[in-house]
Amino acid sequence: ASIRSAAEMVQTTEVTAQTVREMSSDVIDAVDRANRWITELVHVAQAPQLQPEAVQLDELVQNCMQEMAPEFTRRHIVCIADPDAQLRVCAHSATLRQILLSILANAVEAMPGGGVLEIRWSCNDTLAGLRVCDTGTGISAEVQQRLFRPFFSTKGGGLGIGLALVKRMVEQWHGQLRLTPQLPHGTCVEI
Repeated sequence: ASIRSAAEMVQTTEVTAQTVREMSSDVIDAVDRANRWITELVHVAQAPQLQPEAVQLDELVQNCMQEMAPEFTRRHIVCIADPDAQLRVCAHSATLRQILLSILANAVEAMPGGGVLEIRWSCNDTLAGLRVCDTGTGISAEVQQRLFRPFFSTKGGGLGIGLALVKRMVEQWHGQLRLTPQLPHGTCVEI
């Protein structure tokens, strides 16, 4: 819809260099969004056939943070991680990477005016945990109950499949996903 709308505006509007730049930027953003959603759908579809492997969690988190670094800088977000704690988990690295990037992207969108994003992980004898907390706008109790339903979104233009897919992927790997408010502002996502 975004791509079609931008193309129609170029056809029906007096075309200036500024208009072309704005519309092409909208098209690029829409294509990138569609690409992320399709990639997530493919990962979910493949997840049952993927074989688990030993994944170095601290390296994976650092790689995801580096990938998101330009967005953190642009949005004035300070990202704090637990770089000293090394932890290996049994998972599929590409799937776990996609899960973490989706969670980070949601946290970034919840902090339009900047903020702090904190990533921590821990382990006991049999269970590893990853916790991502932001200082964003937070979520209401009503939204929290509906957040993991497919096609529910609080974002304009959002399809509402990101967190639903993340939850499904986590559960396919016998994990649990919890989302809780962080006081006084923000949200914590725990895997």
